[in-house]
This record gives sequence, C-alpha cells and structure tokens, in this order.
Amino acid sequence: MSRRRTLLHDSSDEEYNEELDDIAHIAATVLTASAEEARLRRAEAHLHNRHYLCRPQLLPNPCKSTPWQALYHSQNDRAFITTMGIDCATF
Repeated sequence: MSRRRTLLHDSSDEEYNEELDDIAHIAATVLTASAEEARLRRAEAHLHNRHYLCRPQLLPNPCKSTPWQALYHSQNDRAFITTMGIDCATF
C-alpha cells in the first residue's frame, strides 16, 4: 500500500511542477509582451520630440542646390519646423 501511495504522491508532484512551469511560461510571456509594448510607446513618443533632420531632408549633392531649395522642394513639415519654426502650410 505504501508503494501505491508513493506513486500517487509522485504523480501529483509532477503535475504540480508542470503547472508551476506553465505559470512561469505565461508570466514570462506577459512580461516580454509588456516590455515590448512599453518600448514601442516610448519610441512613438520620442518620434514626436525629434528636433533634428534625417537623411531624406539632407542634400544628396550640396554643390548642385542650396539647402533652402532642397528644404522648400521637400515640403516636409518637420524640416520646416526645425529650421524656421513654422510648417509648410503656414509658410
């Protein structure tokens, strides 16, 4: 009888350990997803606070046109606001 009780006890311990493993995997998944969501929100918030020009707003060949001409032809609000403080529509 004691051997049978030991086998039952061992199987319930295994089930308990498997359940704990499942809970740990779920917790890790939730934490990873939450961290990724927080990273994306920070990146989106940072995107609106940029005050510098990116490669598309820079001149490909500065010898052929002036910076003002490139800026005007790009009609990029962020570039206009960064350099002049007004957007394209206001200009």
